[in-house]
Amino acid sequence: PIYLFFTTGVPELLYYSHIPTTIFAILVGFFVLIKGKRLLLNKLLFLITLCFSLWTFLNLFAWTNIHSDFILLIWPYFGIFSASLSVLSIYFIYVFLYQKDVPFKMKLTFFLLLAPLLIFAPTNLNLSGFNITYCDPYGFEGVVYKYYYIFVGLLSLIWIPILLIRKYFKSDVNFKKQILLLGTGVVLF
Repeated sequence: PIYLFFTTGVPELLYYSHIPTTIFAILVGFFVLIKGKRLLLNKLLFLITLCFSLWTFLNLFAWTNIHSDFILLIWPYFGIFSASLSVLSIYFIYVFLYQKDVPFKMKLTFFLLLAPLLIFAPTNLNLSGFNITYCDPYGFEGVVYKYYYIFVGLLSLIWIPILLIRKYFKSDVNFKKQILLLGTGVVLF
């Protein structure tokens, strides 16, 4: 790669799909954080945008790099960032809906959901080799590790609508619109 990740032979669409979204996410995250540094909701949105930006940035490196050692270095972070986005989205929704921090038991649940990914990311349970033909770890990914972070994502796709639906029926008309818009945006995200 030339200049970090620009190289020949890579479809231009890859750059258009990764670079503008990463820059936009970082700008939105910083703007929201600057507008209310003390608000938990703003901090959570900033963490979500930061996590998303890191994920897209590393993804761009993985697509454009040919150095196996570097790809193996960044690959474990995809599962961590993917699951972290899911957990942070649940956290964000809860704080938005109830206007307070999550209970300690829920924070403990979040930690326990993410702990296996953090512990096993640098092990053979995550990656055991490199496929030189495809220039990625395809075929060497640990099935349990991969399915676990997919499970965390699916769990969030169940957990978030449950939180939204419970609060929706107990809210006034204006807040129902906000719940509907935010819920649709987060689930599509």
